[in-house]
Amino acid sequence: MNCLKCDREVVEQAKFCSYCGERLALPCTSCGVLNPPDGLFCHDCGRGLDESPAEPRGAAPGRFAQPQAVALKCPRCGAANEPGSTYCYQCGLPLEEELQAASGYAARVPMHTPYRSPRTLANWTVGLLVATCITYGLLMAMTFDLLRLVSQYEAGQFVSPLELADAGETVDAMSTLLIVLFIPTVALFLMWIHRASRNLKSLGAHGQRFSPGWAVGWWFVPIMFFFRPYQVMAEIWRGSHAAEFLAWRDGTVSTLLPWWWALWVAGNIIGFAVAFSNSLGTDAMLSSAALRWELLSHPLTIGAGVLAILVVRRITRRQDEESLKHRRMTTGWTTG
Repeated sequence: MNCLKCDREVVEQAKFCSYCGERLALPCTSCGVLNPPDGLFCHDCGRGLDESPAEPRGAAPGRFAQPQAVALKCPRCGAANEPGSTYCYQCGLPLEEELQAASGYAARVPMHTPYRSPRTLANWTVGLLVATCITYGLLMAMTFDLLRLVSQYEAGQFVSPLELADAGETVDAMSTLLIVLFIPTVALFLMWIHRASRNLKSLGAHGQRFSPGWAVGWWFVPIMFFFRPYQVMAEIWRGSHAAEFLAWRDGTVSTLLPWWWALWVAGNIIGFAVAFSNSLGTDAMLSSAALRWELLSHPLTIGAGVLAILVVRRITRRQDEESLKHRRMTTGWTTG
């Protein structure tokens, strides 16, 4: 028989087209007979196609013919597919990696990566991001108080040297605390990115542009860290809901991502510029202009942190929901 979508010949009893992934038939959960995908009742036993599975009728040997070729094995349901098949005829999973392995390419790459929920890493990352945002808020308030004193000093007003020194030491202490908190936050965030990127293949998003290792590595490459990590996150966002299989690359991303990245880059550029300018100065005390620029970077970084929390939570939820859906589909298709 031929596929109604791409008009290519497919094997008998196939539930999905091996070339375009189009659904061809719906198996009855009671007797296993294939029915049209839009059918409501089985044409052989009369049971509703959405009813719970029952004991299958005794079938004559060889009634349901399986594909003769066994070159490509589906990592999800274990069905044997003909050489050259792009999709599994049993469950519709893309067989891109299996095609590469059959040709000798990427022989060292595992056939199937089991799904591991990033929820635990996400919870720890979100918790540390919340703590970091709060610390940034406290630092911003202390920096504002220091700016007030420095502005009075520059205007010729009397300012107690002890009060000015205490304000500066408070800002320095809070900055040190922020650095100590920032290190584990970044480490857990990158671990979460690695886990989320690694999960994409098990969710059906084959053909990733960025490997899990480089999903983390691009954050440390000069110049490239201005745009590559955003592309990685966009790929993770699209692949976390790969409902259309290979078409997942053409999916859209939430406006959270570009806003998060814009705030993060802007806040870091201003922060690095202020730090570089202060390193060239000879005065021990920061100028009011430098403090104003530093105050501008803090709300940008806080905004980026809040959006990062939303991004982590949404991607984690999308991956868990997609994994659950795949398990349910696999169980339903292999029953009977």
